[in-house]
Amino acid sequence: MILSRISKALREQNWLAVAIEFVIVILGVVIGFQVTAWNGERIMQERETAILTRLRDELVADQRSRQASMNNENRLTALREAVAVVFGEEGDVLDWAQCNAVQTSSYYSDVSASSALPALEELLNDARGLNLISDEALRNAVAEYVHFREGVPRLVDWYVRGSTSLPTAFPDLIPQIALINSETGAIWTRATCDLDGMRANRAFLNAFSENAWRYEYYFRSLVAGHVAQADALIEELSRVIGEGREQEATP
Repeated sequence: MILSRISKALREQNWLAVAIEFVIVILGVVIGFQVTAWNGERIMQERETAILTRLRDELVADQRSRQASMNNENRLTALREAVAVVFGEEGDVLDWAQCNAVQTSSYYSDVSASSALPALEELLNDARGLNLISDEALRNAVAEYVHFREGVPRLVDWYVRGSTSLPTAFPDLIPQIALINSETGAIWTRATCDLDGMRANRAFLNAFSENAWRYEYYFRSLVAGHVAQADALIEELSRVIGEGREQEATP
């Protein structure tokens, strides 16, 4: 219809009408592009908020799961006590928990830093990647957390490779037996510790010292370090998600 009016105006050489029709056409195109851009931006913002909300919820759930498992922290506490006994005064004894800590001082059981976070994977696999996150501080926090997670396997491997399985290397000092749980049928091990023999064996003391400090810094850098990294990211996510909701609610 607009084209027919423009043609008629041209035939009649009504240049004012032609100009008006052209202005109407250009305004219509501009408004159409603007509406499309606004709609696209709104959809992108909604997607960003949805992914960030899921990521925060997944991190919170992961933190709760990790905190519910005190295996690493309990082992470290017993290991510290065992170090004080083994390198302490004569007459001390290693109780069951301390002996078990010596036995398992080369075990690294924390796998929380490699747990699946689907929202994070979706974010990283998005065509825009971290650029989907509009807030620069949050974008940097996510990048830092991703960098931490990517470094976990390499660091765990370093700690593990330098540790010694003490029951295997010193079977006379830490004899262990395999038992079967009568209720579950599961196999487990129980060890005893020859404290006097440990104190008299320089090779054992060196290996145990190496295991102990490696486990200490494994816990500090990876276990506790992951908790701190995740808590900081959760705080940033909550800040940005909260800001987004307040802005959306503003008329």
